[in-house]
Amino acid sequence: DGESMTPERWQQIKSILEDALETPLQERSAFLDQACSDDAEMRKELDSLLKSNEEVRSSFLYSTFPPVTLIRGSRIGEYEVRTLVGSGGMGEVYRARDTRLDRDVAIKVLPAYLSSDRDRLRRFEQEALATAALNHPNILSVFQFGSFEGAPYLVTELLDGETLGELIRRGHIAQRKAIDLAAQIAQG
Repeated sequence: DGESMTPERWQQIKSILEDALETPLQERSAFLDQACSDDAEMRKELDSLLKSNEEVRSSFLYSTFPPVTLIRGSRIGEYEVRTLVGSGGMGEVYRARDTRLDRDVAIKVLPAYLSSDRDRLRRFEQEALATAALNHPNILSVFQFGSFEGAPYLVTELLDGETLGELIRRGHIAQRKAIDLAAQIAQG
């Protein structure tokens, strides 16, 4: 499970990002290896921010508030937060309980610095609406879109299991399995 984005961790990532941007490109990877040491989640967060466009990085660097972090038991409407599932440059994902329909769901909360970018927020809303309009077993179901403490969030079905990226990082995928996965992706 990903590490929660506390104000202290947010400040640490912000500081390392500033230093990384001042480090020559050919030395940046070694700098990040040293700065993140054994913290793979922090490295992933920094890599994501460094791959983002200039506008996103600037929004992060000049924001004055860390991302919204939900704690166990906190509520967004009828959803009660259970645990943090993962975090990255594009927000945090939580397992939550839909108390009205008695089912587990996922809540993705975008960082506040992304919500200040009107164009990015509009694209996020359009993507949520487009995804919600689709109905296919290989496409994530979207249940709700809203804003919590100034940060946009999305409530979706909760899918347990490993990501395609995790499967690939584990090593060789049998040809039959790779074809099956590609067919499922194409159908979606």
